[in-house]
Amino acid sequence: MLIVRQVGLQAPDSAKIAWLKSLYTAECALPKCWQGLEIGKTTVRQAVELLSKNPDVRVEVRYLNANWFVHAYLQTLSHEIYFVFSGLPDDPVPSNTLWIYFPEQALTLGEVFAAFGTLKQVWTCDTCPVDYYGLSGTQLVTYPSDRLTPYVSIQSVNILPEASSN
Repeated sequence: MLIVRQVGLQAPDSAKIAWLKSLYTAECALPKCWQGLEIGKTTVRQAVELLSKNPDVRVEVRYLNANWFVHAYLQTLSHEIYFVFSGLPDDPVPSNTLWIYFPEQALTLGEVFAAFGTLKQVWTCDTCPVDYYGLSGTQLVTYPSDRLTPYVSIQSVNILPEASSN
C-alpha cells in the first residue's frame, strides 16, 4: 500500500485527477449528490427527467414489474462512464443502487491516491477477484488484479447506504 501511495502521489495533477476531486467537492458532490441527483431525496422518476435534460447524458430505462432500472451514459474526459440505479418511480433513489462504472484504465488506484492521499479502508473479497477501498462515504472497487500497484484500474464507485442518510 505504501508503494502504491508514494507512486500515486508522484502523478501529475491532470484533468482526470481534477475531475475525480470534483466528484467529491462540487456543489452537488458524492456521496450525497451526483449530476444533480440528491441521493435519498430525488425520486427515480425525477432523476430520469433530470438526466434526460442533460445533452451529455444518454438515459435508458428498463422496467421489471413496478421497478425502474436506469442505465445512464456520460461522456467525460476521454472515456464514457455509465452509472446505474433502480427503484420504484416515485421513491427516492436509494444509495445502495447508485454505482458509477469506469472502463478499464480510465481511472487508476494511483490517481485516486494522488487526488486524496490515504484511503479510509481497504478490504478484499475472498470469493471474488476485486478489492474495495473506502473513500468519503463511497466504496471504490478495482478490476481484478493479482498485484496491488498504482496501475490497478478502478472499476466502480458505489455509494454506501449510510453515506446518504441525513
